[in-house]
Amino acid sequence: MSIWNDLKKPIVALAPMEDVTDVAFRQIVEEVAPADLYFTEFMNVDAWDTKGWPSVSRRLKKRDEETKLIAQIWGSDLDKFTAVAQELVKRGFAGIDLNMGCPVKKVVARNQGGGIIRDFSKASKIIKAVQAGAGDLPVSVKTRTGVNTVVTKEWITHLLSHDLAAVTLHARTVKQQSAVPADWSQVALAVGLRDKLAPDTLILGNGDVSDRQHAELLCNDTGADGVMIGRGIFHNIAAFAKEPTRVSPEASMAIAQRHFALYEEYKPTTPFGAFKKFFKVYVQGFDGAADIRTKLNQTQSLEELREVLNSIQS
Repeated sequence: MSIWNDLKKPIVALAPMEDVTDVAFRQIVEEVAPADLYFTEFMNVDAWDTKGWPSVSRRLKKRDEETKLIAQIWGSDLDKFTAVAQELVKRGFAGIDLNMGCPVKKVVARNQGGGIIRDFSKASKIIKAVQAGAGDLPVSVKTRTGVNTVVTKEWITHLLSHDLAAVTLHARTVKQQSAVPADWSQVALAVGLRDKLAPDTLILGNGDVSDRQHAELLCNDTGADGVMIGRGIFHNIAAFAKEPTRVSPEASMAIAQRHFALYEEYKPTTPFGAFKKFFKVYVQGFDGAADIRTKLNQTQSLEELREVLNSIQS
């Protein structure tokens, strides 16, 4: 049975985010207010069978308890897509998601990530290569409405011809990145296409979702089967709570300590500098928070960061 069919709708998932959704942060979200489904960071399959594979594949680090975790991959080599899909089956992931929406310019320029929207034929080859290696593991796609202009109708119609478990549509073009409000009418359009062409494929929306309650409203409005929450988690670490929830400043600081401990334990690929972005989530809402954030951001090592955190706690 596919993980996608096991979940109650609407599905509210933690979106894959570079230098964010590593094993440590996923555990934090699970402990504070669990999402329905989780995704890894993006992993480039082209590193397979190279000297770089041991480093790149650390993005796939997972806990045995993570039974609702989908690996997200991208790249260009079809044979490696198949080989990595086989590896993901062995590692016990719940599914494989193809990143066809990344807006990073150097990725898009190579017709990878969001750039693949320019090349329907190549997208088909990638999907089929992954499905060949995935066996019974469900394959899904996360994408955007277009590269420079909106081509939702043509692009989603094409994707729906590939027997995908789910398609997540970030309701902006690659060019727009996150600079304009998400256009959720495009998600509704994708739902309508799905109903006509591939009724078994789930449609999720993505873009400007603040919390579970907001997600449910968007699903009611568009008919989507679920949503992904990305940047919303930075505004509310309890975004996935069943009822509207705000974590107190005291509890938030305790979460920061817990996250740091997990980061030390797991040593994920998220660089130390990028890890510090989380402190704008945790250290807020109390007197002196700005000064503490400044001290934390000035640290240059795990040891220095530990000293600052311990001084705050004491």
